[in-house]
Amino acid sequence: MIDEKYLTEHTSVLVCAADGTVRFAHNENRVRKSASLIKLFIAEAALCSGLPLSGRLEVPKKAYLGNSILSELKQPEVTLYEALAAMLACSDNTATNLLIAYLGGFEALNAAFRSFGAVQTAVNRKMLDFKAAEAGRDNTTTAADCVACLRRLCADPKARELLSMQKDRERLMRYILCDVGFMGKSGDIEGVFHDAGAFADKNGKTVFAAVLTEQTERSTAKRLAGQVGLLAYGAPRAVVAGPTG
Repeated sequence: MIDEKYLTEHTSVLVCAADGTVRFAHNENRVRKSASLIKLFIAEAALCSGLPLSGRLEVPKKAYLGNSILSELKQPEVTLYEALAAMLACSDNTATNLLIAYLGGFEALNAAFRSFGAVQTAVNRKMLDFKAAEAGRDNTTTAADCVACLRRLCADPKARELLSMQKDRERLMRYILCDVGFMGKSGDIEGVFHDAGAFADKNGKTVFAAVLTEQTERSTAKRLAGQVGLLAYGAPRAVVAGPTG
């Protein structure tokens, strides 16, 4: 079902059932730049921290980044829940950087990731810190870590609520045009194009999938993600909602 020409050294795929049974795997443990998939792990750290979701984070003007909902609204403060919602639903980088600081910084977050079992995932720079990226301090993860993180998150009703806010359906859900609820996070930076999510397959069973690509043309990465979504769903071709009348 997945075109083998898309399964290269630059792509990683993992599809598994809710019980962890692997349905398909390709380079699933290859460490890659995480782009915005690191936000899944930051969200897990926040939800497992014991900090109240009603707790308030100050949003100083110096924290504002471009293309950010929080920057556009110029809110002086947000709750922890609002910051998580902005980070997951809109991939808001201002919210993400606030959360990195609020949760104790890189060292504390990486210790939390290791405690969750995400030993190949690390946050080493804030969002849009291009100097750090150029110096080799980048955020990293694997398809296997992303799927495992999603499986843990989806056991928490509040995490499922937040993950359901994500609106990007042009990757794993590209060819699934019927009403299938999707929980997950996409991410891309120059040369990197990812998606990771959870949804119900054609039998109503929860399935988890992650597609990570580097040095792959964007349209090719989208087609690969769409094919992985179909494989996870259990359909050989595009799934379209039937006529209503």
